[in-house]
Amino acid sequence: MRSKEKGARFERKVCRLLSLWWSDGKSDRVFWRAPTFKQPDGTVHQCGDIVQIDLSYPKCPYCFELKHHKDFRLEDFLTGKKSGIVSWWEQTIQECPPGMKPVLIVHRDRGPTLVLSKHIKSDVWIKEVYVDTLESFLDKAKKPKK
Repeated sequence: MRSKEKGARFERKVCRLLSLWWSDGKSDRVFWRAPTFKQPDGTVHQCGDIVQIDLSYPKCPYCFELKHHKDFRLEDFLTGKKSGIVSWWEQTIQECPPGMKPVLIVHRDRGPTLVLSKHIKSDVWIKEVYVDTLESFLDKAKKPKK
């Protein structure tokens, strides 16, 4: 499977999981993949990979960036290496609109789906970033009441 197809499939899967979480199991269509907008000069502007398409639910305060790669190294945060997951986290923070909370969801082949966040505490804290599994993040993250 090509990496672009793998990334799109991962995004669709996460959209469904987040939708079921946000809607308390009532809908798998609250979030969907964000379109990419090309400007006339060729630059691309986008805030996150997922947008909330069903506005009958409370507005989600998180800006989700998703990455599915065959390999990445969390220890790059400790070594100062600015590629891979560190650059993805920096992109997530830079593209997050004011008033929203940046969240990076990453998946490595044959590994768990991990979530990086500044706002949802977990047992793992690396260089000002909390790291958790997706399941644990969804258990801890607060949803506003309708």
